[in-house]
Amino acid sequence: MTKRGCLKHNKRKQSFQVYKIVSVCLGTPPKEFTFEFYDKDKKYNKIGPISPLNFYTEHVKPHFNVDDKVGNLQESDVRQFSGRRARG
Repeated sequence: MTKRGCLKHNKRKQSFQVYKIVSVCLGTPPKEFTFEFYDKDKKYNKIGPISPLNFYTEHVKPHFNVDDKVGNLQESDVRQFSGRRARG
């Protein structure tokens, strides 16, 4: 297996582990849900049933794109912080 293939495999494996941990702590995400709310004019609104991904893409991302807010750690960042202990 190439280095890139090994990294992809490890990333997928770790992502699955994170998903399992979050699912145990917070519950498994629903396949669909209905979002109900009142707007600023106190008018009742309802969106759904809709999948979480479609809800994010259609209603959240145009106003708050997580990709613009969350960065990935680079290898140099990992090296910088590895080996340091938290003070406390």
